[in-house]
Amino acid sequence: MELKEIEALIKPALLKHKVELAELKWTQEASMRILQCAVMFEDGTMDLDTCTLIASDISPLLDESPLKEMKYFLEVCSPGAERELKDDFDIKRSILKEVRILFHHPLEKALEWNGTLMDYDGVTGLLQVQIKARKKLLKFEKENIAKINLAVKI
Repeated sequence: MELKEIEALIKPALLKHKVELAELKWTQEASMRILQCAVMFEDGTMDLDTCTLIASDISPLLDESPLKEMKYFLEVCSPGAERELKDDFDIKRSILKEVRILFHHPLEKALEWNGTLMDYDGVTGLLQVQIKARKKLLKFEKENIAKINLAVKI
């Protein structure tokens, strides 16, 4: 069964709990095959109780699908505090949050910057960074982004 088919199958359970699917993938740990379903609320948060409820709703749906012939474990989890931002929508809703951006080409002589995402319009963005004791705004182009993740500020 393809991941897109699994996604369509579990969508009603996700809508019921008002969560988004951040990632759906198969993983392997030793001899265990795991269907990992990372979910989050619109604001990017998630809690253990909601993961448990979603797993309870998803499990019977999967048990009635072709997956019932396979041996696997279902894991419903949060996408994590430092999850990758996958598209423009995800990046835009992360404005005013801490991010880590890896660039294809150096920006101010560095390929990687941590800071507060101040603006992003799908083409360009502004990242507020701390350089020694002063704050500076760095303008970047979407095409220069190699990878962008939420970051935990320490």
